[in-house]
Amino acid sequence: MQLSLSKLSWQAQIGAFVAVCLCATAGFWYFFVLDAQAELAVRRTRLTSLRTDAARGMATVRRLPEFEGQVAELEGRLESLQAVLPEEKDVADILRRLQALATQSNLSIQRFTPQPSVQQTMYVEVPFKLQAEGTYHSLGAFFERISKFPRIINISHISIKAKPQPQPKSDENTQGNGHDKGNASQTPAAATVPNVVGEDKDTAKADLANAGFHVRKENQDTSDPNQDGLVVDQSPPGGSSAQSGSHVTIYVGRYRD
Repeated sequence: MQLSLSKLSWQAQIGAFVAVCLCATAGFWYFFVLDAQAELAVRRTRLTSLRTDAARGMATVRRLPEFEGQVAELEGRLESLQAVLPEEKDVADILRRLQALATQSNLSIQRFTPQPSVQQTMYVEVPFKLQAEGTYHSLGAFFERISKFPRIINISHISIKAKPQPQPKSDENTQGNGHDKGNASQTPAAATVPNVVGEDKDTAKADLANAGFHVRKENQDTSDPNQDGLVVDQSPPGGSSAQSGSHVTIYVGRYRD
């Protein structure tokens, strides 16, 4: 059966036309407008997020000088902390500084013996055994200077002993007539042994030779690379008295991994 709008009344024709228009409009709205509105809403949300991020970025830019100042302050604090707790141990440098502090305090370091390192939670403890000679006042001045040392140094296990008095020499060989005195043997003069701990072996040999002593060298194994080639001990100790021309043994560190 064929339908023809011309056979309908004009009111029916208008109604049919309106119905067709409504269907077309609904189809356009459903298939095009709704998708466009959804995409527009997504873009608006993204735009809002970008504007928020941009606002945060501008706020951060305005605080950039403040952040740079904080970084400079932290770097300065880091440098000061590295002076107190360095990343690497330097035994030779510490020894030189302690020797200088002892000299300023009129204290003579007799022996400086490094001990095995002890790993702690946040740092490595590097103990040393120090033997020195001097008065109570010199020892107190040395401790005071140690307290102002930039490195962290703890002093423990202190042992203080009185220096033994030298025994008077017997004069039996010098008693008698003038001929006996003339035939008495001459004893070599006593001299002070230089403290060469912490020096390299060539410098130590030269200092001891200049003081009138002969040098014996022995190697001593060490696990600290900073002690390689340096004098870690000597016998007799520095500051002691020995006959001029006698032998002084130096112990030179030899690094072994």
